Amino acid sequence: MRIPFTSIVATLQDACQRQLESDAMSASLPKKPRVKKHQTSDSQVARLQEELRAMQEALRNKDREMRNKDREMRNKDREMQEALHNKDREMRNMDREMRKILRNKDRELRLAERNSQS
Repeated sequence: MRIPFTSIVATLQDACQRQLESDAMSASLPKKPRVKKHQTSDSQVARLQEELRAMQEALRNKDREMRNKDREMRNKDREMQEALHNKDREMRNMDREMRKILRNKDRELRLAERNSQS
């Protein structure tokens, strides 16, 4: 489908006219009054910088404490896991030994029964 050239030109002219009217409307709106910035003295700036440094130091200290506590908790957890693992191994070894002793006793008992029957 072909659009006639005159239609394109008319559409562009209409868009330009609307833009000009919009610009004129925004230019006629009252401007917002400028607010003067609050003047800060050098002593206030120095005090605020010192407060900021103190807060940053406190934050670093707190962060260090939290990392240390986290490390301690991980170490305790690791120690407990190792102790649990060792206890589990010890229990399995004891179980194995008890089964071995029971097999030997059972074997001795069967051997004694055979000897008494013959």
